[in-house]
Amino acid sequence: MLAKFIFFAKNIVMMEVLSGNEAIAHALLENNVRFASAYPGTPSSEILTTALKIKAKYNLNAYIEWSINEKVALEEALSASFACIDSAFFCKQVGLNVALDPLISAALTGTNAAFLVVVADDPGPYSSQTEQDSRFLAFFAKIPVFDPSDIKEAYNFTKKALDLSRQYQLPVMLRTTTRISHGRQNIYIKEKIEDIELNANFEKNPSRFAATPKLRYILHKKLNEKLSSIALKNTLKFDFSGKDLIISSGLVYSNLYELILEHHLEDKVTLAKADMPYPLPNIDLKSFDRAIAVEETYPLIELQLNTQGRRNNLVPKEGELVITTLTREGLPLIRYRTKDITKIISRNKCDCGRTHLRVSRLKGRTDDMLKVKGVNFYPSQIEQILLQYKTIGPYYQIVLENSKGKDEITIILEKINGFSAELKNRLENALYDLLGFHCILQVVPENTIQRTPGKMVRVIDKRKK
Repeated sequence: MLAKFIFFAKNIVMMEVLSGNEAIAHALLENNVRFASAYPGTPSSEILTTALKIKAKYNLNAYIEWSINEKVALEEALSASFACIDSAFFCKQVGLNVALDPLISAALTGTNAAFLVVVADDPGPYSSQTEQDSRFLAFFAKIPVFDPSDIKEAYNFTKKALDLSRQYQLPVMLRTTTRISHGRQNIYIKEKIEDIELNANFEKNPSRFAATPKLRYILHKKLNEKLSSIALKNTLKFDFSGKDLIISSGLVYSNLYELILEHHLEDKVTLAKADMPYPLPNIDLKSFDRAIAVEETYPLIELQLNTQGRRNNLVPKEGELVITTLTREGLPLIRYRTKDITKIISRNKCDCGRTHLRVSRLKGRTDDMLKVKGVNFYPSQIEQILLQYKTIGPYYQIVLENSKGKDEITIILEKINGFSAELKNRLENALYDLLGFHCILQVVPENTIQRTPGKMVRVIDKRKK
């Protein structure tokens, strides 16, 4: 790999294009982590495989392994930290559920060295069964959590998290998401990682590591004192100078920053960034007209600072519409899944007498979701773009094929009078903005697409199942 070498105060660093997972692995071993364990699962898997390569490259005295499950992996790394070895544990978001029991206990007992819990969330989701927010589990377990907004921060926050863990003898979480884990960026890393002498040492302390309930109460009190101290040193970073405040963290912050610049809102919106979304101190927000938390995916900042956001539907929620009876007024107690994707607009009673929820127009259905090149989308989202142009007919087809191991999507649409090459370019750009990859547009004369009685066949999937 082509690398650029730079000298900083006698330390040689080199620039490499790394994914977020690769950057985290480099940062861990550069900062003396010598025990790492994990259970594989996208989007976190490459952290451990990269760490193994680095260990072999520099012949480091380190123990790095795949464990039989996440609970075992966390307990192994935690035990190493009890023995004064800087350690780390990696998993995807649903894997943390398996390891939650020892994690909560570890917050109380503390550690004797750095102990970093790296969890990769999957908003979307793209390769998971849930969109759960691991920041909430850090809040639940009472451990600090860092939330990087790009790959460079993932690298830098790894060091910060390890330093914080050493200082307070407390597990610390580094939470990433799929786009951080799998995105790539130029990162300056150390040209060589020096090995260190390991002096494993565990001193028995029954009142701490085998604490009875009465002693656990004392440990809990000490944990609260640590969190209060950390919160007092935790500050928000502010950008722009508007009267409306938006608070965010992680990749959402990066997206918001770009949107504010794109729409020239610098004098209307102030954007605040929380590098460590938990624990947060009490912050006076009265100088702003309103404060809104925009987060991915749960309202962690919103709950701590009591801002607007998901709880008052200012930040919209959407998902599958499920009809159920939550009281005994209707029997039987069932949950009917409509499979329609929508969101709640209002819960207020209407002047006309309507008392049921008001929902938006349906976005699509859970059973017609398509996945191409790792991106989930609905045919109705493409239809929404196509119907904006009057020179495109209402009939279209989406053809999915697999060529040489790669998915390809072709959109066949009918042109009517006035369709131009310029319009085709605009359409291609709009579809790229939606999907994040290029589609093949096949423009055919009107009435070319076969009409069928009943429901129109919109999607033709020729990929092998």
